[in-house]
Amino acid sequence: MLIGLASNPHLPHTVRSEIIYLLLVLYVDRFPQLPRSGRPYLPEKLWCFDDTETSKADGGFGVPKVREVQLNDANVLPTFSLSSQHLFSGNSDPVLGHPDDFKFFLLRQLTNEIVLSFGGNMVVSHTAENQLACAALFASQQLLNFGFSSSYPKLRQLLMPAATILDGRSDEESRDEHGPQYFVPATDRWRDLNGASFQAVTLAKKSIIQLLETTSDFRANYRLARFLWVFKSQFQTDEAIIELEKIANDAPDQNPATMETIEKEFEALFNAPDDAVKLDLAEITGTLEQFEHILVDAMQYEDDRLFESSLELLDRRFGQRRKLIDALSHVYLLESESCPVFGKVSHLQAKLGALLYSFRSTAVWGVHSVVSGGFNENIFESVGAICKDLISFVSSNDIAGESQDLTKVQRPTKVIAHHQNILRSLDMQSILMVGLQIDINLVRLRLYPTPEIDLS
Repeated sequence: MLIGLASNPHLPHTVRSEIIYLLLVLYVDRFPQLPRSGRPYLPEKLWCFDDTETSKADGGFGVPKVREVQLNDANVLPTFSLSSQHLFSGNSDPVLGHPDDFKFFLLRQLTNEIVLSFGGNMVVSHTAENQLACAALFASQQLLNFGFSSSYPKLRQLLMPAATILDGRSDEESRDEHGPQYFVPATDRWRDLNGASFQAVTLAKKSIIQLLETTSDFRANYRLARFLWVFKSQFQTDEAIIELEKIANDAPDQNPATMETIEKEFEALFNAPDDAVKLDLAEITGTLEQFEHILVDAMQYEDDRLFESSLELLDRRFGQRRKLIDALSHVYLLESESCPVFGKVSHLQAKLGALLYSFRSTAVWGVHSVVSGGFNENIFESVGAICKDLISFVSSNDIAGESQDLTKVQRPTKVIAHHQNILRSLDMQSILMVGLQIDINLVRLRLYPTPEIDLS
C-alpha cells in the first residue's frame, strides 16, 4: 500500500516524501539490516586465506575469502544476505527472514524512477518536488548502504541519473509557460537566497555525494580483494616468500624483478582492461572528463557540509592508490575460518550482530510495562551466553558451558592476542560502546519488577 501511495503522481509531493520516510522507518532502517551490509569495515580488514570452506548457506556473509573475483560475480560487492547462522534465518516474517537483496526491489525501483524523472536538472523554485527527490535519494542511500543495490548494473542504473542532478550547472531558477528561467547573474545559483528551496537542492546533492562515497568504498574493497589474490596466486612458492621477506626487511640482496612484478600488478588495477576501472566514479556515472568539474561546481554552494563532502570526494578521486595501500596495511589474514568456541569466524560475526541488536533493543525487552509486557528472560539469557562465549574466546578460560548468571563476573586470566585481533577486526569495540549505554538498572528490573499501575 505504501509503495502504491509513494508512486502515485496525483498525490502532493510532500505527502509522497513523507511516505518514503515512513517506509524507511518501518521496514528498511532496522535489524537485520546493518550498515555496510553487516561488514565491520569497508574496505574489510579481516580476510581468510583458505577459500575451501565457503558455504552456499552463508551466501555473501561472513569473512571474505582470498580468491579470484570478477565484477560480475555474485556477492562480489557487499550485499545483503542472511547466513544460516543468523538470528532471523528462516523466520516466517518476510520483513525479518527474507534472505537476499531482492527484499526491497519495489522500493529500489520506485526511488530510481523518481530520480530519473528529473531529467538531468533541478528547478530551484519547485521546493516540494525537490524535497521528493531528497527523500528518494536518501532512500537510495540507505538501500545501497544496507546492500540492496550492490551490483554493477544496479549501481549504474542509480548513479547515472543521480549524477545529472549533482551537476548543478544546468539548474533553473524557475519554469513557467515561457520555458526555463535561469539565474542572473549565474553566480546566484550558489547563494542561499531562498531558504527552503536552496536547502532542498543542496540536500539532494549531499545525498548523491554520499552515494558516490559508498561506491568508492565498494571499489576500494574490490581492488583489495583482487590484489590479495595476486599475492596468493603468484607469491606462494618458497622462493617467492623468501623474496617478499627480503623486501619487507629491506635486505640489500633482494631481486628487483619481484618488486617490479608487484608494482605492475598494483598499477594494473587502476587501468583497463581490469574491470575495477568500471567502478571509477567518472565511468560509472557516465560523466567522464566532466566529473571533476561537477565536484568543483558543488564546492561553490553556500553550504559548508556540501563543500566538505565534495572536497573529500575529490580527494578520494585522486587518492585511489593511497586508499588501497592504506587498506592493505590494515589487513589481518586468517589461515582458515575455523576458531574455538564459535566454530567459524562467520558464526562469531553472526553472534556479534545478534548481540548488537539485543543491546540496542533493551528498551523493548528489558522492561516491565503494560505496553511491552514482561521482562524477556530468553533474550537476557541469550545475551549472557554470547558474552560468556566471547570471554571464553578471547582468553584461556573455558567457561562456555557454565551457568549464565551475569552477577558472577568472569575475568579472563590470559588474553590471546590472535583472538583479540580478530575481535578488533570485527569492530567489537563499537558493539561494546553500545552495550555500555544500557540502563545500569537492567538486572534490578529483572529481579525486582516495577509494580504495575491499575489503570482502571
